[in-house]
Amino acid sequence: KYFENLGYKTVKYGKIHGPKDKDIDLMLKKGKEFIFVQCKDLDIKNKYRIDSKEIQYTRMNVRDYIENTKALFDMYEWKIFYITSDNILDKSAEHKINRHREEIEHQVIKI
Repeated sequence: KYFENLGYKTVKYGKIHGPKDKDIDLMLKKGKEFIFVQCKDLDIKNKYRIDSKEIQYTRMNVRDYIENTKALFDMYEWKIFYITSDNILDKSAEHKINRHREEIEHQVIKI
């Protein structure tokens, strides 16, 4: 709903594909913009943290998806959003995102 309210057309990719979603929960489209979204609704009090391996896994899955549907993505500018309900990135994940900021962005959206 958050992204729909911002004018994005939304596909609930993770819901459609279940365990085979390849770390892609949502696909968003608006104009020439296409965004792959991975969502994590976890509290900072929880000991779980997203690390660089998880960021890399999502990044590689998105790149594979784009490669397999290349004709579609020639017309879009794409990006990966990691959306979390709290800041649960560890230092290695922050470093990975900063290193690839042209492809990956992290946002905390409180639910």
